[in-house]
Amino acid sequence: MQFLKLARLLMPYVRRLHLHSEPLPSQSTYKFNSIDDAVALFHHMVGIHPLPSIVEFTKILGTIGKMRYYATAIDLYTLMEYKGVVPFTVTFNILINCFCHMGQMDFAFSVMGKILKWGCRPNVVTFTTLMKGFCVNDKMLDALYIYDEMVARRIRFDDVLYGTLINGLCKSKIGKPRAAVQLLQKMEERQLVKPNLIMYNTVVHGLCKDGNINEARVLCSNMIVQGIFPDIFTYSSLIYGLCRAGQRKEVTSLLNGFCLNNKVDEARELFNVMIERGEQHD
Repeated sequence: MQFLKLARLLMPYVRRLHLHSEPLPSQSTYKFNSIDDAVALFHHMVGIHPLPSIVEFTKILGTIGKMRYYATAIDLYTLMEYKGVVPFTVTFNILINCFCHMGQMDFAFSVMGKILKWGCRPNVVTFTTLMKGFCVNDKMLDALYIYDEMVARRIRFDDVLYGTLINGLCKSKIGKPRAAVQLLQKMEERQLVKPNLIMYNTVVHGLCKDGNINEARVLCSNMIVQGIFPDIFTYSSLIYGLCRAGQRKEVTSLLNGFCLNNKVDEARELFNVMIERGEQHD
C-alpha cells in the first residue's frame, strides 16, 4: 500500500521512470513548481517503509541541484544517509557538484573518502566534476593533481574538460600559461583531443598578459600549422602584448597587413580596441 501511495504522490512530478537496478538519473525525471514541493516529496519518501530505491532519491537530489539549491540538496543527502539509504556513485557525484558550486572544495574532495567507505568506485564524472570545481574556485594545483590521477587511470578527456583546465591555468591567480602551452602540445602529440581556436586564444591572451609576447607569437604560428587560423580576438591579444612590450612598429606592421589583405574592417576594429585600452597611437 505504501508503494501505491508513493506512486500516486510522484505522478505530478514524474515524466518517466526507468526501474532498473542502478540507472543514471534522467535529467528531466522530476519537475517541481517550487523547492518546497521537492523537499516535501523527499521528506515523505524517507518516511516510507520499505524505503524507495536510492535511484529515486538520487533523481530528486539531482533535480534540486539543477535548481541551484545546493545547500538544500546537501542537507537532504545527510538526512537520507541517516535514514539508512545506501548511496551510489551518481549520488556522490551530485554531492560533489553541490559542494563545488558552493566553493567548499575541502568538503567536495572529502566525498572521495565517502565513495570508498561505501564500497563504490569514482567514475569519469566524479573526477571531472572535482577538476572543474578546483578550476572554477582558483585551486589549480589541486586541479592538476586530479588531472594526473585521471591520466594515470587512462580516463579520456573531452574538449570541454581540456578547455576548462586551460582556462584555469591561464586565468587563475597563480597564472600558468606556459603550463597551458605544454598541455596544448601534449594534446597535439598524443592526438587526444584536437585543440580549438578558443583554447589557443585563451593561452595566447595569457602569455601576452604575462609579457611573454614572443612565446605568444610562436604559438600563433603553431596554430596556423595545425590548420587553426587566428581571429580578431587572437590579434587583439597580440596587439595588447606588443603595446605593453613597446613594440609599436610591430603593431603598425600588423595593422598594415590587414589593410593590404583587404581586411580593413578587421584593422579598424583592432585599432578601436587599442583606443579603448588607452594605447597611444600615431
